[in-house]
Amino acid sequence: MKKILFTFLFALLGVAFLATEEVQAQVGNKYYYKKTTPRRGPHNHKWVWTKRRQYVSVGLNVNAMNYFGDIVPKPSFWSTDLRFTRPNIGIFVEKKFRPQFSARLGLNWGRLLSYDVETADPADSHDFFRYIRNAHFRNDIFELNTTFRWDLMSSERLNKEFYQRPKQFVPYVLGGLAVFYHAPKAKAPETKIGGGSPDWGAGEWTDLQPLGTEGQGREYINFSGDTVNLHNKYSKVQVAFPVGFGIRKKLSNRIDIAFEFSYRFLLTDYLDDVSRNYLNLGVFGDDELAKAFHDRSLEGDRYATLEEMAGNGELYSLLNRYSYTGIDGQQYNTFDGFGSDPYIDPSIRGNQKDNDVYMLTGFHLIYIIPPHGVRCPVRFK
Repeated sequence: MKKILFTFLFALLGVAFLATEEVQAQVGNKYYYKKTTPRRGPHNHKWVWTKRRQYVSVGLNVNAMNYFGDIVPKPSFWSTDLRFTRPNIGIFVEKKFRPQFSARLGLNWGRLLSYDVETADPADSHDFFRYIRNAHFRNDIFELNTTFRWDLMSSERLNKEFYQRPKQFVPYVLGGLAVFYHAPKAKAPETKIGGGSPDWGAGEWTDLQPLGTEGQGREYINFSGDTVNLHNKYSKVQVAFPVGFGIRKKLSNRIDIAFEFSYRFLLTDYLDDVSRNYLNLGVFGDDELAKAFHDRSLEGDRYATLEEMAGNGELYSLLNRYSYTGIDGQQYNTFDGFGSDPYIDPSIRGNQKDNDVYMLTGFHLIYIIPPHGVRCPVRFK
């Protein structure tokens, strides 16, 4: 009888022990796995996600930076001039919250650049207008971004400790929110609108936003006697929405490398300081520098150059020069349609219907910080 009783008590203790171990695995968060069906071998277990598997990584990204806006080869969303590709570098910290989901906080710097006389085809019936416009810009972008990554691989294959990441390439998509600071600049014209030597540093890179080169922040009285208030100056701090995709590869227990492409969709059309229409130059009053930046089509001896190009067939057509009286009473010269009086709607300087975009393409080097040190999985203990 005692033998039967002891056997029964040992059986109860065994069941209690197994039950306790099961609870610890699921609730106590002490172990990395829980038992499934009665044990039949040393590897009869199922991996489960726990907070201990979350980890933080830091990284460096080196990118090529391009933009789509008003100073590009074609009015197509994918159009950009690769000759003006510029570097973009950044640092970031990233945390893996779930097997497929991670969040990243990053800081980037990069430069955008483009020239009408380089990107526009002067012999094309559409592009030659932009060639005559003669605009250019340079813009340094300082960006703080938060992006979220979703790995396109099953959670079972990704549900690993940091040192057990899949060896295969892991594709992913990303999206998020960014805030950036920008200040478009251009080289100061070498002549005034009416001719003569300027009283500014010709050829120096000049901040365009304070000038309001499209009349921002100004008001004037038109020929009908009505007061016209132009739109406000754009902000140098803007919002962007990163959207993209990438592919990541494990190099070692603590190092990954990734290749990534992303668009930054913007709420501004002024990365290049070009967006709206030409204005009657009298709007700018005595601000000669703003006038010179607004209409650069006849800058210096450019008309003679364009005339020669038209004669050689290099320019699709040469627009007629036009002289008009500005609302300030002064005489101005420009091309037909470039803000001249006969046009009810001034000719287009930029396309305000499409906001600008910039793109990042490059490599990310990622170092994983182990949360609890490198530990041997429980099944090998």
